[in-house]
Amino acid sequence: MSFTYDLTASGDSLYISQIRLEIGDTDSATDAGIKPSGANFSDAELLQFYNDEGSVLAGAARACEVLARMWAGASQAVRIREYSIDTTKKATDYNSLAKELRARSGSLFVSGSAPTMRVDGYGNDENSQETTDSSGYWRERKVIKWP
Repeated sequence: MSFTYDLTASGDSLYISQIRLEIGDTDSATDAGIKPSGANFSDAELLQFYNDEGSVLAGAARACEVLARMWAGASQAVRIREYSIDTTKKATDYNSLAKELRARSGSLFVSGSAPTMRVDGYGNDENSQETTDSSGYWRERKVIKWP
């Protein structure tokens, strides 16, 4: 697995390094990675996120979404006297970071959700030429009028 972190690089290596910086995956020491296993993302994984999303911030958001799912599956809470380990919060934290990065990147879709749904005209007091939002985020967006 290759690991690149060089903010003076160019091209794909720079994009990979910038995504690593955004998600905190900058330490290549053994077991110092951000995945539940202690591993880092590979350069190929981060480059795939960049290529799929089209920007560094959106690629970093995608990486955080993947991390949130990984940590959700590996979550555990253990307490032995005064010593405790609780990894359940990591999934929530990565999910929050993903939302923040999506907002900063201006990405239209969040986690694959559809932003609007068509009003069919048969609903109560609904204009068939309008769309309605399916989440609070889209309430701020302009209503689309079809010609």
